[in-house]
Amino acid sequence: MVINESAYYHGKLWCAYELKDHFGNYKEELRLHMRKESQERKFTCPDCNQPLILCAGPIMEPFFKHYETNNCIINRREVNRRNLVARRMLFHLAKDSFEDATIELNKKLKEKVIPDIFIQTPTHTLVFEYLSYEIKLNAWEEKHQYYQENGITDVWFLNYKHYQYETKTTFEYMVSRTTKVLKFIDYEEGSIILKEKCKRKNGQEQLVAKSYPIEEIRIDEEGIAICDYEQYKAELLSLIEYEEQLDQLRVRDEANKRYQIFKEAIESDTYEQISLFGLMEEEKKPKGQQPQPVMNQKVVPPQLQQGLERKVVSVQPQDVEERERGVVRRYSIEDGNVSKRTMKMNTIDELWELPELIGAPWQVRGGDQKRYLYLKNLNQELKCLSLEEKREKILDAIEILETNLDASLWR
Repeated sequence: MVINESAYYHGKLWCAYELKDHFGNYKEELRLHMRKESQERKFTCPDCNQPLILCAGPIMEPFFKHYETNNCIINRREVNRRNLVARRMLFHLAKDSFEDATIELNKKLKEKVIPDIFIQTPTHTLVFEYLSYEIKLNAWEEKHQYYQENGITDVWFLNYKHYQYETKTTFEYMVSRTTKVLKFIDYEEGSIILKEKCKRKNGQEQLVAKSYPIEEIRIDEEGIAICDYEQYKAELLSLIEYEEQLDQLRVRDEANKRYQIFKEAIESDTYEQISLFGLMEEEKKPKGQQPQPVMNQKVVPPQLQQGLERKVVSVQPQDVEERERGVVRRYSIEDGNVSKRTMKMNTIDELWELPELIGAPWQVRGGDQKRYLYLKNLNQELKCLSLEEKREKILDAIEILETNLDASLWR
């Protein structure tokens, strides 16, 4: 559809979007008056100076068109109907933001550089550009470079329905290099959405987004949105950090409880003090006899078995799926099966089933690798320690593994 959105009226450019308010409702008295003026041929084309017809029906956004006998095609554009709604929203945003500015639509600055909304304030020049879909990347760079070289602040608005995913498109990435907060138009809801990917203290990225009704937001002369977005972002990130700290404290508290049960069981006088790592005292082993796991000796008290789940079981797939989150499972090498989260502790004749780390996939992969190296070094270190020293070292390692479930902590 070829349209004109502006026309000369009493010697000044007048935009057809003036007929509607922020919510897309017609100002009925103004529409009636301007329709009469149109019938009197009071509107003329900015390019050919010929009379224009004002079209202001209930289905489409208001616009001007030429009489059928006119062949003027200069500066008239093929525009999608949905784009007209977004451009009408930007026109009102520009008017609300810059009361003393001259605002023009489709002002031709040079060949192939025709901004949607051109804004000239007493001190600054800005353009509002709406992109329903991506343009060619080179074309965008050339256009952006022209604006920068001529001291024009270009503010880009994207189609929220098209760019609503968390992962940035290549075009979004290019725009974000010039402004950290991306701006989106939801033409169905009549709102502006601000969106940004922020770097948190732990190195993870957090998506922050907030929607504002078009009548409640303004743009300053530097192209920055005037609203409470920065305050909202700070409060949201603080809340996320606080909730994660609470979760870590809960996990640490549960690990401490299990550790206390383990420690009390070791210090108890109700059973024989022998190795908890599946090894008998060297002087008590008959020569040539293979070491037997403690859980087969029936010397572990009930609270130890319940708290640490030291009972020997054959690890089946369903057991892995049902394991308690955040708990290190320990099995004898003879009775356990190796999985992707199993570490073979040869020094103490055990398999350790490690809890799943929490975080982004790339962080989990790195964290699993660091845990493997940590336990590999621990396995070597245990070879040179006494039984009592081994006990303390193992208890410390279990606490570390069960407490630090955030993959970013293993970087």
